[in-house]
Amino acid sequence: MKRTDYLNQMKEASVLVARRIESTVERQVISLHLQNDIENDLRQSMNLIISKRLGTLLQKPYIYLLCVGILGAEIDERDYDSAAAIELLNIATYQENTAIDSKFRTLSHLQKSRQYICAALTREWANSLLESGTSSTHQSLQNVNDLVGSIYATVNAGQIHDLNMTTDYLTLSEEEYLAKYIRRSELLSGAFNSKIAAIAARIHEKDENPDLEFGLKAFGIGLQVTNDFGDNIVFETGDFAKRTYQSPFSDLRNGRITYPLYIFLRESRNHERFLKIVEKTQNESLVADFGKSFIQSSAMDKTRQLVGGFYRKAISHFRRLERSTSRDNLMALTSVLLWNKYYTEVRIQRGAIKEDI
Repeated sequence: MKRTDYLNQMKEASVLVARRIESTVERQVISLHLQNDIENDLRQSMNLIISKRLGTLLQKPYIYLLCVGILGAEIDERDYDSAAAIELLNIATYQENTAIDSKFRTLSHLQKSRQYICAALTREWANSLLESGTSSTHQSLQNVNDLVGSIYATVNAGQIHDLNMTTDYLTLSEEEYLAKYIRRSELLSGAFNSKIAAIAARIHEKDENPDLEFGLKAFGIGLQVTNDFGDNIVFETGDFAKRTYQSPFSDLRNGRITYPLYIFLRESRNHERFLKIVEKTQNESLVADFGKSFIQSSAMDKTRQLVGGFYRKAISHFRRLERSTSRDNLMALTSVLLWNKYYTEVRIQRGAIKEDI
């Protein structure tokens, strides 16, 4: 399957899901019956994350819809509500993280507090959408609620791991470091991805499929590692100018030593100088030197090697699933772990550096 084909499918699904999220948020905010000034503050705080997310391809809702097909069920209207709920759960984790870190932009204490409150509201609205997509039996609803609670708990546990990944981790051996890092990535992304399949199974009252869930867990871990790598890339060419966050090096600025940073800083002769970014020291020379040194290091090659292992694990599980268009689309989507804009950008910039020498 061509990359453009599944991207177009994901784009179509994203538009439908985004509309449901927008209408849900609008309806829920109005139902609170707030004073105009408070309502405006709430809308502004909500839009800090939501408007940005809804302008992108929504991968988790797309995965949910693929899971429905893989499990042998027909996609119906309730699935778009459930897919929207999946994305609202995802948005809630962004809001919680924004209340902790400064990855999105520099926020005041009041703005961070508002994001935490927004996360609680978003979670509640996600629950209401999932309930509308669940069969009327009490047990079905309880099963879905249990999964949602489990997602919250695992992501929150992952955030605790993330907070602990300070510069002290640079003293660990690579084996010791990877054990902690992979566990953190599993909690932040892998477990969430695997539970998307479980939610689809319970909503459609199908048997859960271990291969689908294990494959999605490996895929989710690989995605987390890939995103950690991308945080350190300054895009300079073509359509890559748009970044997930406003400023590069968000992880390092927040004192988070992810695997790509661990590899880079351990081999860098400018180790101490670059750690000043943790202290929010971001003069243009320092940032430029960091970006150039990072792409010339072995961080990309070692990160891609690590991600490749999770790609192969995911594909091995997906191949055991019954052949279907949905399964093939999921396997095609998994290829983003090995072929994505981050690696492409590094290769382009490495080539430009060689031409200058």
